[in-house]
Amino acid sequence: MPAIAMAHDEDPAKVLLDQVGDLSGIEVYNNQVLVAIYMRPDKTKSGIHIGPGTQREDEYQGKAMLILKLGPNAFASDGKWFTDGGPKVGDWIVARPGDTWQLSLNKAKCRMMNDTAVRMKIPSPDLIW
Repeated sequence: MPAIAMAHDEDPAKVLLDQVGDLSGIEVYNNQVLVAIYMRPDKTKSGIHIGPGTQREDEYQGKAMLILKLGPNAFASDGKWFTDGGPKVGDWIVARPGDTWQLSLNKAKCRMMNDTAVRMKIPSPDLIW
């Protein structure tokens, strides 16, 4: 299935960072990764409207996420998983929602996961559903 280009009024990463707010007082431990869940806007670039029920499903089934914070041992290379150092804060990643722990942080829907739950890094959240 090809990617569905969404109509973004603002950069989706900026929207999520604004919703999350200040993270300076939050510490993530061990090999954990704190991410914000990408929630699709209500319209595609071609003008197709996405219903609110479909949008809400992103909270539970969305696989595209923005890395917000990393634990000190996240993506530490042991020669088996992340030989290139792995994703960084600000990268879009893909993970199976069932491998994560869901939480809300300020106004953003977020998840926590082990670094090994990250399956790939992507250039845009619209590439994955």
